[in-house]
Amino acid sequence: MSYIIAAIGYPGGSTLQPTSQYFHPLENYWCDLFGQKALNGQSNTVQELALIATSLLCVSIAVFWYSLPKYFSPSPPIYKTIQYTGIISMFLALGVMTAFHDIAILISSLFSGIALLLTFSQLLKYQYYKLLIFGLLSSVLSTANFIVYYSEWGIEGLPLLQKITFIAFLSWFGIMSMVALENGNIDLFKQKDNYG
Repeated sequence: MSYIIAAIGYPGGSTLQPTSQYFHPLENYWCDLFGQKALNGQSNTVQELALIATSLLCVSIAVFWYSLPKYFSPSPPIYKTIQYTGIISMFLALGVMTAFHDIAILISSLFSGIALLLTFSQLLKYQYYKLLIFGLLSSVLSTANFIVYYSEWGIEGLPLLQKITFIAFLSWFGIMSMVALENGNIDLFKQKDNYG
């Protein structure tokens, strides 16, 4: 919700329309909200809100990674690796709000990729296929973001792809969290078979 409020209040400007007076989901990136000045040169009055929203999001997902492994009860090395790599990825992701934006995304993604792969292995182990497929599709979208960003092939569509990927991953995190809170452990997930 904070991102939506920040986007609505964004003074405007994008690489395609530098003089625009609004945030355009097809042209603006989330990181456009972080600068002291909007891309149209006006003072960015929603910068603080965007920074707070991003910080809260990173902390929330770090808590997710810390809590998730106990619902699978994997071996201790897998348990700790999911926790540590997930939390480290979110700490590094805070760097997207700085001049180190690109490197922060790259290194954070490497750590989160490890946490995701191990989580997917647990979903597969417990035959929780729908959540596995949803998570894999979200990861494919994320990979597509990297390919487009670094190759610049289809770069004009990247802002929209970014929003779709953002929504997909947040939905996956949200569903995983709700199922875990509702059922308490992965065995009950499978027995209820609501999502698997």
